[in-house]
Amino acid sequence: MKRLSVYDKSTGLIRFHLPCSGQSETNNIPEGMAAVEGTHDPLSKRVDLSTGEVVDFIPAPPSDDHEWNEATHRWVLREDVATRQARRAAALRELTALDAAEMRALNGQPKVRKAIGGLLAVFKHQEAKREYLQALSLRMHQVD
Repeated sequence: MKRLSVYDKSTGLIRFHLPCSGQSETNNIPEGMAAVEGTHDPLSKRVDLSTGEVVDFIPAPPSDDHEWNEATHRWVLREDVATRQARRAAALRELTALDAAEMRALNGQPKVRKAIGGLLAVFKHQEAKREYLQALSLRMHQVD
């Protein structure tokens, strides 16, 4: 069974593929589209509108951090950017592991537990004090 690559008549960009066993499939091609025989890569090929031939095509790069790879016909991250991203990811993993180890170590110490409990008590006291002052302020406004 042969296949068709369906492309946009105004741009030549390949949009999708259709299986084709006969003439009836060409009736299913949407308006503004045309087809060329074969399965062509929409990311690296397009149809030359003046000749109807399938030609190589290099789409716009995703960002300045990408370069065109001729072997794969795809945009890939530049090596320096990929290396920088890998180093950053490794550093973040290491920091996360160190933070987790530090918290586990501190959690078992009685002094640390006591200090954390004291801080929580202070926060609760401050919240209660704030609520009391708000209630007092409301009562004072009601008296006037």
